[in-house]
Amino acid sequence: LDIDVGRKLLSRYGIYLILGLIEPTSYGPPEIFGRLLSMLFLWFHSTVRLPGNEIGSVLGKLKSEYVIPWLKSVVKEHYELVIALLLPHPIEYAKVGGVWETMANRTSQVSECLNKLYDLMPDGIITYEIWDYIMPYWMEAIRLEVPENDLTDLNLLFRKMFDPDPDMSPSSLTRDQLYNFITDRFQSPAPASVQEQALQWLQILCLIDIYIPVPLLVQIFITGINSLQKLESRAQRREHYTMAGSSSNEQSIDNGLNLMMLSQDDGNVTNPT
Repeated sequence: LDIDVGRKLLSRYGIYLILGLIEPTSYGPPEIFGRLLSMLFLWFHSTVRLPGNEIGSVLGKLKSEYVIPWLKSVVKEHYELVIALLLPHPIEYAKVGGVWETMANRTSQVSECLNKLYDLMPDGIITYEIWDYIMPYWMEAIRLEVPENDLTDLNLLFRKMFDPDPDMSPSSLTRDQLYNFITDRFQSPAPASVQEQALQWLQILCLIDIYIPVPLLVQIFITGINSLQKLESRAQRREHYTMAGSSSNEQSIDNGLNLMMLSQDDGNVTNPT
């Protein structure tokens, strides 16, 4: 028996303990529960590719009948904690196993953590709300922390995550949902700085040869231009109202001064004798 396969087979007893002793609705110290969840995410990742024999059948049944329903319930009950574990810079107690126990560079850390995220997608554990929330953090981490020469290391993973072909990307999310974290940044009233950041994310996807549907790009650019035009129109109206208000105040001051001068003149008139 292969040592790695043997370890995976033995690991099922630990999974039985976690699922049997901890209810998804349980509340306890987040450090303990978060660490256990991180270990379970790592186990889920390590058992994605199972042998086509009795061992694979046992572990596959364990995942489909027990682990996946349990994790879905945990996501509903502990949404904020799950989010914290899946961000590119997870809290310290979430750094369990894998690259966190080696001297891996940042590119390797990003790659493994994104792979763990992807492995949770086909079974609906990663919901649209989670994806839409965490992906801006991931894209910004890649933009700032992964050298451009290393971006090709993420090509296959991102193709699986974003490819519209369901055979390539078994995600339960639609194309619009996958890209919403980008398209949303072009909606009004998105300032130019926010749109520029989203354009940099699109550039990263292009650098690693990710197919972005042309109609989606056209929609993004049209929406972005309309948003900027609305902002410019608002700024012009604000400037107009400010200038109009200033002119009105100046006119009021002038009128007040004129009245004061007339009053003073009336007071200086001498009575005829």
